[in-house]
Amino acid sequence: MLADLNRRLDRQFATLRTQRAASGLPVFALEHGLSEPEIHSLKLFLSGELKRKGKLDHAHWLCWIAAAAEVGYSFDGVEFWTSFEGAVPGWSTMGSRTTIRDWYKRFRERFSGIRPEGPWAEHFSIIAWPITHSILPKDLQSQFARLLYECRYRLASIQDQGADKIGELLRKAGPDTNTRFGNFLEQVNLTGMLFIALRDEGIGERVSPIEKATLSRIIGDLEQRQAAKEWLREARRVIREASLKQSRHLAPAPAKPKQVQERPVEAVPIERHALLTARRAGGGSWTLRLQLPDFRPILKAAKIGNPELDKTRIRFFDEKGTWRPGRSLLSLSKSEPAITRLPPTDRVIDFETKMPGVEQALRRAISIPGPSPWLLRVQADGVARQVIGHHVRVGQTYVLASTQPLARTAVEELKLGVIREAEGSNLYELKVPDALSGTRLAALEKIGLGYSLGARIDPAGIVPSLDPSTGQSIWSPDDEIILRLSADYAVREYQVAVGSSPAVRIPGDGRSEILCTCGRLPLGPGTVTVAAVPMDKGLAERVQPEVLRTLVRAPRPWSKAPSERCGLKVSVDPPEARLGELLAGQARITLIGPPRRKVTAKAEFFDVNGHVQAAERLGERELPADPDWFRRAVDPLNKEKCWDLIQSSPKVDIVFDAGELGSARVSFRNKVEPLRWKVSRERGSMTVRLIDEADRPEKLSVERYDLIAPDVKIAMTPDACMAGVPLAAKGSMFVAMLDGKRYRTVIALSPSGKSTSLADLAFEPPLDFVGQDPRRIPRLINLQRLWKGANCMGPLATIRRWRTIQDLDARLLEILCGQHWLRATREFTERRVTSDRTLQQMVGVPSFAKALSEAFAGRPDALRGGLPLFRQAATRYQVCSDADAIKTAWQIAMEPAALSFADPRRGRDLFEGIAANKGLARGAFLVRAVTAVDAEPVAPKEVAA
Repeated sequence: MLADLNRRLDRQFATLRTQRAASGLPVFALEHGLSEPEIHSLKLFLSGELKRKGKLDHAHWLCWIAAAAEVGYSFDGVEFWTSFEGAVPGWSTMGSRTTIRDWYKRFRERFSGIRPEGPWAEHFSIIAWPITHSILPKDLQSQFARLLYECRYRLASIQDQGADKIGELLRKAGPDTNTRFGNFLEQVNLTGMLFIALRDEGIGERVSPIEKATLSRIIGDLEQRQAAKEWLREARRVIREASLKQSRHLAPAPAKPKQVQERPVEAVPIERHALLTARRAGGGSWTLRLQLPDFRPILKAAKIGNPELDKTRIRFFDEKGTWRPGRSLLSLSKSEPAITRLPPTDRVIDFETKMPGVEQALRRAISIPGPSPWLLRVQADGVARQVIGHHVRVGQTYVLASTQPLARTAVEELKLGVIREAEGSNLYELKVPDALSGTRLAALEKIGLGYSLGARIDPAGIVPSLDPSTGQSIWSPDDEIILRLSADYAVREYQVAVGSSPAVRIPGDGRSEILCTCGRLPLGPGTVTVAAVPMDKGLAERVQPEVLRTLVRAPRPWSKAPSERCGLKVSVDPPEARLGELLAGQARITLIGPPRRKVTAKAEFFDVNGHVQAAERLGERELPADPDWFRRAVDPLNKEKCWDLIQSSPKVDIVFDAGELGSARVSFRNKVEPLRWKVSRERGSMTVRLIDEADRPEKLSVERYDLIAPDVKIAMTPDACMAGVPLAAKGSMFVAMLDGKRYRTVIALSPSGKSTSLADLAFEPPLDFVGQDPRRIPRLINLQRLWKGANCMGPLATIRRWRTIQDLDARLLEILCGQHWLRATREFTERRVTSDRTLQQMVGVPSFAKALSEAFAGRPDALRGGLPLFRQAATRYQVCSDADAIKTAWQIAMEPAALSFADPRRGRDLFEGIAANKGLARGAFLVRAVTAVDAEPVAPKEVAA
């Protein structure tokens, strides 16, 4: 029976390979062509053969890869090989993972099978094959249908650009979380082909990327859920309509007028300058502001990140004597700060340290276009916004902003209203009449302004929103853009151009206004340019075309848009904090909202498929909420039932709901690694099991460090770990190593399931060595590096890992500075002593210690560029002249885990020299102490009993 099935599969896959040879499309193992009863029989036959022979039969290799693809199609994302055992009993003891991978590679060579791609496929190098060949697993189908629906307009605009481009769009639009769906979207070629197959299903004679029966099966399973069925139907409608017909546009005239040929219309690029704005205040005054563009996409395009920004400091031109950290530039992005004066130069942001790359990338974004005086037109909403250009229009009101006072003759001739005249900031109100005399035109020219006539463009019907930072009107792909056109004079004809298309002539016949439609525009930025040809030919020289900048944007998913407009704002400090750090008190939540508004808090646990698998109520509170309430609110997550959920959840959200004001959430993500640990509790004992989805046991090594002996390595066998090993009473750090990477997890759980006694919390990690031998320093640094990079499973694990790291640091401090220094430092950092005078005296070089204290005390930001200051002081006061020793002493105090030496012997010599030079060592640790004293303590809170 298996031999017949194998021959049938061979013919099926060979036929598909031949059909797709010209197009280069790959073949999938799921396209086996077997019916559901045949698939069931296939699994039974394979299980029976495996039990009889005790190994895989190479003669039936196609049967095995078809069965593996079926397991992938039904895989729920938990443990693939456990699912395989359920489908084919006997697999776990007699199967071979590497053989399955080898057969898939053989399938690729023989039948042009698809190859897995992306980081996920590299990490999960075996299960990636059957899962990829399952095309679209059942548990991901609803998510894929929803993503197609949310991206339908963007997909419609690029659907002719190939599978890779389509797949890349879906990947970027997908969830930014560590979920199976996110991993699936990394297969950009696969998802692109799947989109094309779903789009073209049932249309024409096109060669489909997926075999008809297999595609029908996937669609049938997908449409079992009503919501997914509707998402797919609507996405198909939009995409198919876009491929069958073009959007309605104004039809060009048969003969292009000469005037249009002389004045071709081109799309005007959007200049993202900083722009001046002004808003009315009480008493006829105006408040001047500066509208800054979004710096993030500019920096991203220039490949400039936080490390580059951290090399300098910045200062906003209106701030006196205050330098901010370089990365605070991002906090100014898309802001509109009030300013008390106009910028003396075109630059509005200064850099303390010159950064040519950063300054060049932001050249336009941090400058104001045009020279002073600047012209701000008062718009319909009462806000005056800067005009790009120096031409006024009749019937309009403007605010003139000038660094120098305007001449009194100009003020009188233009009848300017003086808003404010002060050093560096002069504001005037200009009202332009319907007709300008020669005297006024001359006065405008004297102050650098011109006068133009032109068309006016106003939306009719649907009124779009306006992006003030770019001047673009925002439209939906379904909006038909209808415009009301008028001008400052009698019009013979209007010439309307959409983008770079030829202009269309519309007779004006002297009418005051007309309506025209531009149809539905494609996604993305664009322009509508209107030139109004005057009846009076003498005005032609002063006529300027009017440009409407448009941005057609796909509708935002309803689930994302409300959170951005919620009346609550929640944040975590530090922003990169992990959930374990929040539960241990090393991170905090801040919630901002209307006072006396009641909010409820809950935790949502997401499974590997991105679905909420459980929720835990955390409490209710009236705003404002103090930090103590947040600490109490998250205490339920310290229960073991929640930690079982946490360890199986790639994402946990803390959600705050304020009823009609909406809800705000903060997400904590756990990366699912190919090597990870799972805890199970049986009859009062706890077992730890290694889950290996990297599938390379011959290259895998495992070791353990018990918390009662955190510096003692215990070697373990991978087979024993995958079968399960008991957890030590106080817990352990388990380290699995593969291809030079270490997967570290600290596991510590109370035997009762919760912390109920002080014995659970009182923990002092003993070390295997004591004393002040500098030869111990490399080992201490390696141990710090090992423990700092470990994940934690359970609240006790977070506390005990922190205390272990603290103890390792204390031993290092004791070796370099002595026991008395260690005790004095603890008293100072724990705030039992408020002055650093004792520490200064213990350094042994008073002038050196005083200089360091004055330079660094209470200034954590000074550490970023502090090494040159430390080196200068050490040299000046003759503490040390060896630049390497000074740098190493600084690194030991600030970030010992980052230390490395090309020559270990050189490192040992430096450590011994620093240990002998107490003044240098204590000076470095003095800097660490005085810069940290203003910060809140970072010790973990005790777990609630």
